[in-house]
Amino acid sequence: MRALTVRQPWAAAIAAAAKNVVNRARSLGPYRGPIAIHAGNAWSCSGAVDPRMVDLFGWYPTRGDELKFPRGAI
Repeated sequence: MRALTVRQPWAAAIAAAAKNVVNRARSLGPYRGPIAIHAGNAWSCSGAVDPRMVDLFGWYPTRGDELKFPRGAI
């Protein structure tokens, strides 16, 4: 099984099936199978201001909301 590390709040969006496209410089190759989403320890400031986050969570996640999102976990 492969794992993909993504910063929060994007990892939560992927886990909730609200975000299905991940643009990365490195390819996962021809792998087609189960993939684990690893919530990295870093917080994505760009994800916190994305309007899609309001559709998903009902609010804009801010740096004060970091504790509501698991980090460093799969």
